[in-house]
Amino acid sequence: KQIQQRITDISEKKLHIRLEETRNNDEIDKLAQAFNEMMDRIDSSYKQQKEFTDNASHELRTPVTRIIMQIQNLISLESHSDKTKLYLNSIMMDSNQIADTISSLLLLSRIDSGKISGFFPPCRLDEIIFDAIQFISKAYSDVHILFDIENQSDNEIDIEIKGDSNLLKIVFINLFKNAYLYSSDKKINVTLIQNNEFLKVVITNNGELITQD
Repeated sequence: KQIQQRITDISEKKLHIRLEETRNNDEIDKLAQAFNEMMDRIDSSYKQQKEFTDNASHELRTPVTRIIMQIQNLISLESHSDKTKLYLNSIMMDSNQIADTISSLLLLSRIDSGKISGFFPPCRLDEIIFDAIQFISKAYSDVHILFDIENQSDNEIDIEIKGDSNLLKIVFINLFKNAYLYSSDKKINVTLIQNNEFLKVVITNNGELITQD
């Protein structure tokens, strides 16, 4: 029962947990020793994976930043046709999205390895939603997104939250993309609602429902 309870307590955040070894060399003790050796290998592999993510993010950020700077110079310093400008701006948008994703991966690796305190700065939820809408609108020219804000509380509306704006932007981009791809009329309704207890974002579209099967 003690072994079962200890194993149940193990999670991604508690890989340090080990079973108590009595050194009696009976069947239970040998099982505990083998389990602890397995957990040592899992813990080491997990740390190596997080370290790789951290290092890879650092290495990728520099060339992507250089690409963005070169595209900015190309757009501002030379004259181009409208079609070329459209392509360059599209490349710029994709490059910025890559840079945001790299920054998010770096943040996640540091959170898991305990390198930061877990503090998140305040950010405006409506601005994050606007950025995600702008990204989807550029990626899908026929999308129609209606954004509205409703105040259902007794106070002035406060749409500032604590979080990582890059990660939240990725969340909404994925939600809007799915709403677009699985809609029948390419229309998405986004409503940011504030009540007395929390903020709620409602995303709706028109389309076929998923069947029970």
